[in-house]
Amino acid sequence: MMGRKAEVQSKLFMDSSMVKVDASNNSVVNTTIADSKYGTVNNYLSCNDRGINSHFQSLESSSRGTGRQKGIFPKEDFIFHSESNTFTCLAGNTLMLRKYNKHRSHYEYICPKSICSKCHLKSQCTRSKTRRTLKRHIRQSELDLMLNQANSKPHTAAEVKVAHKRSIRVLRPICDGLSAQLYKTLLTVK
Repeated sequence: MMGRKAEVQSKLFMDSSMVKVDASNNSVVNTTIADSKYGTVNNYLSCNDRGINSHFQSLESSSRGTGRQKGIFPKEDFIFHSESNTFTCLAGNTLMLRKYNKHRSHYEYICPKSICSKCHLKSQCTRSKTRRTLKRHIRQSELDLMLNQANSKPHTAAEVKVAHKRSIRVLRPICDGLSAQLYKTLLTVK
């Protein structure tokens, strides 16, 4: 049966084993539902390359606003201009291409120190003593599509069913010993 939904539990990296045909029912994976720890660039692109729908939160977004990022503008607040290959910050300044990191497949953008250090928004923009930097993956447009898809709720009845089964498996050990009414309330809140 084609169209089987899968839940990845055993690996932090989703590789080609996701799409192997399940010999027991002759099906392939076309949707993944997982925790945010799976929400890495490699996993999103792996799903994209295989035509697999992903429903897992970005690891980066799950930690946004905590630690050193607390009170700092997220990178999504910056506007990318594809025609000039630059970003514009919230103060209207331009971040220009600085370098390409071959190992991580991303470009780094910076604003000149002389501008960034005098900016009235600097304390909300960076913890750096000098300036804010931004990174843009070489396949960022594909990543943006995958992130939008991942942040959407499951659409089909089968996807909703898989998500519900997953929430039961995750919450049941936590809720062991709680009243049935409280357990049902926790399921509906999720």
